[in-house]
Amino acid sequence: MSAQEFSLNARNADLIATLNNLIVNWETEVVEFKEANKDYDKDKIGQYFSAISNESNLKGLQYGWLIFGVRNKDRKIIGSEYRNKKGLDTLKLEISQGTTGGISFVEIFEVYPIVDGEEKRVVMFQIPAAATAIPTGWHDHFYGRNGESLGALSVEELDRIRGQEKKDWSKQIIAYATLDCLDKNAVALARQVGVTVYGKVLDENYSRVLFENPDFDLSTVYLIDRVQKHAPISKEAIKELRRLGVIEGKAPNIYVSAKVAESTDTKAQYVKNKGFDDEYYKKLIVSYLETYQKGKKQDFIELLADKLPDTMDEKQKIPKLEIYWEV
Repeated sequence: MSAQEFSLNARNADLIATLNNLIVNWETEVVEFKEANKDYDKDKIGQYFSAISNESNLKGLQYGWLIFGVRNKDRKIIGSEYRNKKGLDTLKLEISQGTTGGISFVEIFEVYPIVDGEEKRVVMFQIPAAATAIPTGWHDHFYGRNGESLGALSVEELDRIRGQEKKDWSKQIIAYATLDCLDKNAVALARQVGVTVYGKVLDENYSRVLFENPDFDLSTVYLIDRVQKHAPISKEAIKELRRLGVIEGKAPNIYVSAKVAESTDTKAQYVKNKGFDDEYYKKLIVSYLETYQKGKKQDFIELLADKLPDTMDEKQKIPKLEIYWEV
């Protein structure tokens, strides 16, 4: 058996264990079993998606399940041929086109338990809980469960979800807490590594900005990091960073402010990014002419090119240099 085959078999075994646990210890409102022998109405899947997502949120769970290939009345595994040949891989997209915010299944699993000596195909749809304060709808209708019944989410449940407070737990203050309350090994590790924001790794220096500016959220620090790396950001992001006073320059040649440069120990780079005023460049030209009396256009370009802001690329530098040359 190859390593890949072993990995697949181990994963199938884990999923079968999850399936058996759901059958034995199932929660009516966040797990639904369907036979789905050949096919199943997509609109009905969307309704169950909405209902299970909302109920999972209300119960404080991360996700719920819709299971095809298990008879509901006695939880017997009978197998399902639902989209067995094709189409299962596109169902995520199909469901996302009708849900609030375009959310879809966390994952769709196919497992093959052995029942009475025969392999049965079971399809397990992992459904994410509704986001905090945002109930999950299907074509603008919000569904819920009352026991095993599928129906409209009650007004009370809708209000409970919509009334949830979005908390940034990283900003919550714990009274009387000190650094001594934290695990020393964890603190030491945090001081050595960067911060990851939704799969994006920040430069270590910009992780420091986060800790020195508790009013900044992770997204803000991530944007500052992108500015320093000369990566593009949206106009709205530029406007917000200007409001916070953490960037300077004119788009697209923006760079981090002196305050951020000091925090990240990039003061020399800040000066290079900012460049010098026009008078400085004129004095260089005059000094050159006083020494050599005349010069070619290329002479002045070579004189000034490496002194223009680092935020400018070569194409942007040429027109600027030509202005000084003409002067």
